[in-house]
Amino acid sequence: MIKLLKNSPDLLTPSIEVSVEEILTEEFQDLIEKIMDEIAESGGVGCAAPQIGVNKRVFVYRYGGEYIVVINPVYIKRTDIVTNHGEACLSIPGAFYNVKRCKTVTIEYLDRSAAKQRLRAPNKKVAFILQHEMDHLDGILITKGKKL
Repeated sequence: MIKLLKNSPDLLTPSIEVSVEEILTEEFQDLIEKIMDEIAESGGVGCAAPQIGVNKRVFVYRYGGEYIVVINPVYIKRTDIVTNHGEACLSIPGAFYNVKRCKTVTIEYLDRSAAKQRLRAPNKKVAFILQHEMDHLDGILITKGKKL
């Protein structure tokens, strides 16, 4: 079992980009599997590498029964800011926050084979997941929102 960081100052450190060469290593592919395992074990919908103590720009989220690996993501477009009521985080157990999020986002990233991808979130739920996990990569926690 992986040790998930909870309320750790390490979660406030921005993550470093991953090179294409590193993405293709067995060690990095193992990291991706560990992140997927954490999602499965915790029942969460997403997990970023910093949450398991690895300062790399990678996260995985689960949607429609599928795991999507996102490496070195950047925003291409964000629109329609709204408040996400009751957002939770695996790294801050038992707390829920109101967080301002965009209803629609488009990102570019590398997948686990280092191929460039572009994703427009298909719905508000995925848009919120993407923003939450990208915040982790930037060293931002949901505690910036109003605690419920």
